[in-house]
Amino acid sequence: MTTDRLAQIFSGIGQKKIAVAGDFFLDEYLHIDPALDEPSIETGLTAYQVVSRAVSPGAAGTVAKNLAVLGVGSVYAVSVIGGDGRGFELSGALKKLGVDTECLISAPSRATPTYTKPMYGENPPRELNRLDVKNFSPTPAHIEDEIISNIKKAAAHADALIIMDQVSEKDRGVVTERVRDFLIGLAKIMPGLIMIADSRSRIGSFANMIVKGNEREIPDAEETSRRLGNKPFFITLGEKGALAYENGRAVTIPPFEVKGPTDICGAGDAFTAGAAAALCCGASVCEAAAAGCLLASICVAQIGTTGQATADEMISKHKKIYSGGYQ
Repeated sequence: MTTDRLAQIFSGIGQKKIAVAGDFFLDEYLHIDPALDEPSIETGLTAYQVVSRAVSPGAAGTVAKNLAVLGVGSVYAVSVIGGDGRGFELSGALKKLGVDTECLISAPSRATPTYTKPMYGENPPRELNRLDVKNFSPTPAHIEDEIISNIKKAAAHADALIIMDQVSEKDRGVVTERVRDFLIGLAKIMPGLIMIADSRSRIGSFANMIVKGNEREIPDAEETSRRLGNKPFFITLGEKGALAYENGRAVTIPPFEVKGPTDICGAGDAFTAGAAAALCCGASVCEAAAAGCLLASICVAQIGTTGQATADEMISKHKKIYSGGYQ
């Protein structure tokens, strides 16, 4: 794919509409200054001193963020958050990015999923043990009803629907078995809608749509190819690039060079956003995979955050690499 072709693909991105349905998390970063460490009188353990705090959308929210920053005209969030302070912050962060939150359900009975990341020191900071907030009770049926209704609403307006199944615990997140069955049926009756599923633990349960996963999530490409029939799929390979499968044939997509330290958190989500946006704009499956790899390469160079990039920044990096000017 040439730089001119990449620019052509993304020239119409501002007219595209993409819905993201699934587990939206709040990413909470606590920045700790080691120089201020002090012992706890009560426990004798080191008490870390937080000097600043930042939040951003995580998990499915990372995909929505990347789509919005890329320049997608309309991005719809379809999910469930708690009626708590974290939910307020997550909703506010999405709105600040220009993401449509009309289909974001606020449920007082649920907690807002959160990844709290203590970041120790600087240049680059070291991430300490993460603290996770998730829901450990089944998603109630009435909330599933609302999720399905909102997916229908968003899909009716969208060029693409991305499904982000982040929560590993069965039926504890947004993409429960019932919701997944609905999505599989939706893919059958809306063949013109680009649907891409990304699941941490259950990618093998999705059908009738494009799927994306890493080598651990999709260990058997041949089985996946048989199960999906004529639907393409992607396998990300980290620093080795990606594989794009179409009509039973695999194409290796080489990685894009990254200079300096890297932070791989959110790299897969960046790939999903880049590939989905490119497909919406008329890219081939291989071109979409290359766009996903390119966006991920920019995001992993941003330390202590899941990263982001505009379409112009993607085009600029591509041009520098292939003109020999990338340093």
